[in-house]
Amino acid sequence: MTEPQTWVLLGVFSTLMLGGMTFMSASINRTLTAMRDGINIRFDAVDRRFDDVDRRIDRLTDRMDETDTKLDGLRTEMTTLTVRVDHLDRDVNAVIRRMWGEPPVQ
Repeated sequence: MTEPQTWVLLGVFSTLMLGGMTFMSASINRTLTAMRDGINIRFDAVDRRFDDVDRRIDRLTDRMDETDTKLDGLRTEMTTLTVRVDHLDRDVNAVIRRMWGEPPVQ
């Protein structure tokens, strides 16, 4: 082989190696980009799920607050009813004592 042929072979070999490395770099870059996009899509889906869960928790919290309000109203009504029953019991005892001739309780 002559010297010019050797230089041509070295040039062709270098060109093939650089071209192969360029192709591999571009291929790896496209693969990584596709993987990153896929991961971003999955994260977006997970974020939407978390948003749905947050909305559900907010609705449950609102319902629990409404229930607490209703229970507070019920407690107030029960307290009022207890006072009324106590007064009714006192009045009935007074009537019975008067009917049987016992002295009234102070």
